[in-house]
This record gives sequence, C-alpha cells and structure tokens, in this order.
Amino acid sequence: MIIAILPTYPLRDSIPVLLGLLLVAAPARSQSVPVFSGGNIEGALIGAFNFGGSLSSVAARAVNGNADPIDIVTPSSNGSIGGQLAISLSRHLLIAIEGAYVAGSKVQFTQDYFLAPAPGGTATTQRTSVDARASTVDLNAEVQYRFVVRRMPRTVPYLILGGGVLRSSGDLTLAIIGDIPGKSSSGSFRTYHAAVHSGGGVRYYFTERAGFRVEARVYNSRDLNTFGRLGFGVFYEFR
Repeated sequence: MIIAILPTYPLRDSIPVLLGLLLVAAPARSQSVPVFSGGNIEGALIGAFNFGGSLSSVAARAVNGNADPIDIVTPSSNGSIGGQLAISLSRHLLIAIEGAYVAGSKVQFTQDYFLAPAPGGTATTQRTSVDARASTVDLNAEVQYRFVVRRMPRTVPYLILGGGVLRSSGDLTLAIIGDIPGKSSSGSFRTYHAAVHSGGGVRYYFTERAGFRVEARVYNSRDLNTFGRLGFGVFYEFR
C-alpha cells in the first residue's frame, strides 16, 4: 500500500509525483500478461489420447510372411506423453520439435475351437494362443501460428502444421495347434512410417510466461491411415 501525504505541496508540484507513481505501478500490473516477440524459447510437457487408424498394431504378417495378415492389436485409442521445445521467430510464428511415447495395447488369450468334420472325416479341435503387445514413438517438427486477441490477452489460439516419423515396435507370439503347418508365428518387429499432421489449439497464460494448452491434431500416414490426437499440456517460456 502506498500512502501519499501532500498537505504542504501546491497542486502543480504534486502532479509530477503522481505521474511517477503511475509509471512505477504500470509494469507491476502488466507482468501477468504475455508479451510475444522473436527469440523466446518455450518448453512444454504434453499428454494426449490418440483415436482411430492402426497405430500401435501388431500384424501376424509382420513376423511371419506365411501367416494370415490379421491385426492382433489395433486399439481404438491409446495414451501418449511427450515433450516439446519451441522457439519463436516472430510475434506470431514458432517452430517446434517434439518427441512422444505412445503406449500401445497388450493382448493375451488362449482359445479352443471345435472344427466340424468334413464328409467322411472326424471332428478335430484347434487351439489358438496369442501374446502380443505394441508401442509407438512419435518424432516430429512443426510450425505454429499464434493469433493475438487484444480483448483476451491471456487466451491465444494457434494453428499447427508439421511432419515427422512414427516408429512402431511390437512383439507377437501366435501359436495355432491342430491346423496346417506354417500358421504359428513368434518374433518382434520395428517399422518406420512418415506422417504429416495439422490442427489447432488454444493457450491460456496463468502468468506472462507459464500456462496451459489444449490442442487437436489429425495425422495422415499412408501405412497407418488417418488418426487423431487430443492433447493437454503445460508450458513455460524462457526469455
């Protein structure tokens, strides 16, 4: 609290004093409002959910060329966590690099089947045993364009355009007993897929440097089809 006592000063002498107090107080009020400029570095921690596509899937054909080309693990959604490092080129434009680990699914089951006999034959049984798991690493770079909203300086919408590589890995053991030879498979695989993505999001600044962000992306890869990602994260700007 600032208390000014000016009983002995004329009004004209007190005006410079009041102007000086306003100039000192003005920066204190504006410290919580973000200031955008080139050369700022931003670090972010992002968690997300992925939807659709065949991300983190295990195909029997991946470890055995003679096996049926079926996907054993194809989750409809899976979570990811990662980090992003960005540098601002101007008030509106940023470039960023990102790495994320996408947790896949795991399937373990054993099932017995009764096979109806062929004409003149005898009935048989078939046992199928599956143990499969997969995960993906997302490495990408992107450009972000920020929109400055004067009426809401803490809320900053932005657009995203980027591309990178998805590294999928998995392990599969598929045993079929009672069928023709060559249907059992066991092994692991590592594959790389080029992908591009686009989307948008909103940043909300708690202070002039730190805040929370929500974003949505659409990934397009020829091998993995199109899938989406909904992400949430916190960020901090170093100046």
